[in-house]
Amino acid sequence: MGKMRFAVGALGIIVGFFAYQYGLFLTLKLSDRLGSWTMAYVPWIGSVELLGATLQLVGGVIAIAGLLICMSWIGSQREAERSIRPQRTVELVTQAPDSAPRCKFCGAIMESGLTFCPSCQRAQA
Repeated sequence: MGKMRFAVGALGIIVGFFAYQYGLFLTLKLSDRLGSWTMAYVPWIGSVELLGATLQLVGGVIAIAGLLICMSWIGSQREAERSIRPQRTVELVTQAPDSAPRCKFCGAIMESGLTFCPSCQRAQA
């Protein structure tokens, strides 16, 4: 499902870009053939400039929507990576006599003579 969302977003960017560019060519009248060909297929549009401006607006909206869809897919991939990572667990320290040595970083109870804490693996010396 996720890759399909990315594909739809990418397709939206491409289709929106082409619609925008086609509308720009119509608006600027860069090609007489393009204008006459377009009016032959869409005769109910009042003018070539109106169709060009409409295509620019619609193409821009489609491209922006496609970009947002792609960005949301990328963000969801980062969330999926975070959920896969193992979470660091915190162990509760039980009450021990004051004579028992404790880790100076995490406070875990240690056996005497150890140089590394068995809980957080930090050096005590």
